Amino acid sequence: MVEGVRALVGAGALVQVVAPWLCEELEELAVAGELGWSARDYAGPTDLADAWFVVVGTGDAATDDSVRADALAARVWCLDAALRGAGT
Repeated sequence: MVEGVRALVGAGALVQVVAPWLCEELEELAVAGELGWSARDYAGPTDLADAWFVVVGTGDAATDDSVRADALAARVWCLDAALRGAGT
């Protein structure tokens, strides 16, 4: 997933990560100001406000399901990094 985030940032995307912790590589990007980081668990549809593309890959099936359902309801593109073909 780090490579995908780097590619999005490199393409000029405004990336916001919602996660209680980050791997070292993503934390470095956050500290450098190259991406935003909300250091907490997913809070629901409000976390998708202003998004047009979401990548989910928490490793927790219930959370991933919630993100996908919320993205679908909000008509936001969603890619589930864990499930091939489970996106909107």
